[in-house]
Amino acid sequence: MPLSCLDENGRRIQAFDLSPDRWQALKSENQKRRHLKMPCCGSGVVLKKSRRAMCFFAHARVGACLTADEGEKHRALKALAVGVARECGWQAETEVSGSTSRGEIWRADVLATKGNAKVAIEVQWSGQVDEETLRRQDRYRRSGVRGLWLLRQPGFPVRQDLPAVCIGGTLDDGFHALLPYRSSRMSQKDRREMAGWKSVLPMADFIRAALSKRLRWGRITDVSTEGEVEVFFAEADCKSCGVVTDIIVRLDLLLAGQRIDVSLLDLTRHALLIEQLRRQLPASFDLSHLKVRHSRTRQERYLSNGCLGCDRLYGDFFLPGYRHEASVACRYPIRLNEDWSKLIQAHYDWEYDEEEWWLIPER
Repeated sequence: MPLSCLDENGRRIQAFDLSPDRWQALKSENQKRRHLKMPCCGSGVVLKKSRRAMCFFAHARVGACLTADEGEKHRALKALAVGVARECGWQAETEVSGSTSRGEIWRADVLATKGNAKVAIEVQWSGQVDEETLRRQDRYRRSGVRGLWLLRQPGFPVRQDLPAVCIGGTLDDGFHALLPYRSSRMSQKDRREMAGWKSVLPMADFIRAALSKRLRWGRITDVSTEGEVEVFFAEADCKSCGVVTDIIVRLDLLLAGQRIDVSLLDLTRHALLIEQLRRQLPASFDLSHLKVRHSRTRQERYLSNGCLGCDRLYGDFFLPGYRHEASVACRYPIRLNEDWSKLIQAHYDWEYDEEEWWLIPER
């Protein structure tokens, strides 16, 4: 059930662009003149409203047209995509058809254009095998159109030639975009059962990011150049002397919408990052206990917290026990320089080394 139709001059009319008065006037005019046509097959049109008062166009008669019926959720997502695209400075319409150089016909749920750039936004609410999604995506590519997919069914392939997100949420509470992790070792069945998502955000924000070149493919250390660090601290009561010391429990590196857990141990071999941390800590934080010590447990020296009374080591292994009571000591911006890149690659290759889709925060 499309959101657009064509008048007798071939001009496209979008249901969501019409005020209630204009919609009623168009409905009355079409009942008299029968001048509106469906863009998919050229048949006559009737103007309808859903139970939620969403306006749409429908075939006047059921005929040979193979265009599938769409539910209200599908229509709502198309209208949302058009609205966001227009906010971002794109021209956007629903149910736009085109063809490849070989004459293969396609019909985009939403086609957004800006200058020579064209993006087809596809809402796939029903199940669709990966091969069909990739075939349709390749058809857009051969037409000079980029395809962006909103897929209700999870488990789709995460690959450079298929920018896609899973649809979460509801029509009542609002739709969300669920950006999946990539794992080249996962089967399609495992991906479909995957519970975790890299990013969860309002669907409008995801579409806005995609149309603003903030949806990027690559490794996290390649696609992002700026981030932030959040430093968490907690009060530790020394079991040896009873002195209470503010200790750093963890650092969270906020990068491309992700939280990467960094410990003081991780910082040990990066003198510039340690100095940056020292400069950013609040004046009330006593820096004297923050230094490199020898750990008998680990049999190595590393950056650590110590008791202000007796210099007892608060080991890296025990710091997670303070997380439930930790609070933010400070937050500061960073550039993803060589030190940060080396730290991430050294400690998190298993999770962040694969190329995949990342959302870059708006600056």
